[in-house]
Amino acid sequence: MEIVKTTEDIKSVVNNTIESGKIELINSTITFCGEGNILVLEDGVKLVNSNIRFESDNSLIYLSSCYWGYSLEIQIYKNCVCSFGKNNYINARMSLIIGEGMNFFCGKESLFAREVKIRTSDHHLIYDIDSMKRINYGKSVYLGDHIWLADGCRIFKGSMIGSGSIIGAGATITNKVIGSNEMWAGTKRIKKKVCFLSASPLKDYGAELEKYDELDNNKYIYSEEGQIISFTDIEEKLQVMNVNDKKQYIKELYQNTSKNLFYIKSL
Repeated sequence: MEIVKTTEDIKSVVNNTIESGKIELINSTITFCGEGNILVLEDGVKLVNSNIRFESDNSLIYLSSCYWGYSLEIQIYKNCVCSFGKNNYINARMSLIIGEGMNFFCGKESLFAREVKIRTSDHHLIYDIDSMKRINYGKSVYLGDHIWLADGCRIFKGSMIGSGSIIGAGATITNKVIGSNEMWAGTKRIKKKVCFLSASPLKDYGAELEKYDELDNNKYIYSEEGQIISFTDIEEKLQVMNVNDKKQYIKELYQNTSKNLFYIKSL
């Protein structure tokens, strides 16, 4: 087992790899229980009150540079990926359990409120009594760019959420494909063709707030224009790559500046 609590501890890691720029570790612990894992911490990453555990071998966690600190509780098992693009805002510690060789992928500039949970697998095995076969296999979770997950969201296995969407407080999303610029509450879609700004109406009032009455640009309205990469295609590629190839592929995806890269058409 290899444990990292300070940037100096990174030098002592032998059986795993930490690739880091100028980073900060604040009240945070990284634990490697296996071998052959890779942790990428881009320049400017700050881990705050985080607990990251590699429970087995050959997995990848990729944390892109961020204006704010990452506050994460991650358990990642064998042959999995957990990745965040640039400048995602995490209000309070976010909980992720990634297992069964599945993946969690998140684009850039999303908002994660308190008590958000991500799971790629159930905690226990479930079988159909007639066939005696297992029926609850794990599935990966994919999030596009500029998504808002409100307080207490649960995003479970098989979920794919297109760029620009909003998931309301307390919602549970499982095995659903959510189009770009949609709003969901509970387990249902309540509106198409919406977008949001990170500006808060709590901070302004009167004339200061009136300037937001109409949207004056389409920055967060996503469409079929330009390059689009489907989450299904990303998943197929990750499933046949080794951990080093996964790292390079994730890096290339995050370097792609196409606005609509993770667009999903509403049905």
